[in-house]
Amino acid sequence: TPNIFQCLIFILRCWKQVSIHHETVNTFCKYGDPLIRLFVSVLFLAGIVGAFIGSFTSKHLGRKPTMVLGGFSCLTGAILLAPAVHMAMLMFGRICMGLGELIPR
Repeated sequence: TPNIFQCLIFILRCWKQVSIHHETVNTFCKYGDPLIRLFVSVLFLAGIVGAFIGSFTSKHLGRKPTMVLGGFSCLTGAILLAPAVHMAMLMFGRICMGLGELIPR
């Protein structure tokens, strides 16, 4: 069984390798594609819209139909994301997921 000193030596070796690799490759800017940025942010943008939709539907329809609407939206997004082969399918699926996450709240 390794003792604490062997564990510290292992951690320091790993830290050294990671720091050497990190200096040569900037992982933050590795994927600078605007479509990837849009893909990541569209969930949050749809969530903002979903919050307003949820407020409106909860006020006029009640809590239970609002929850069903949010669940249906999440299910639709998951069904679209599972077999997605195009960026448009991914975007529309993420929009549905974003709406479904914040509609019931």
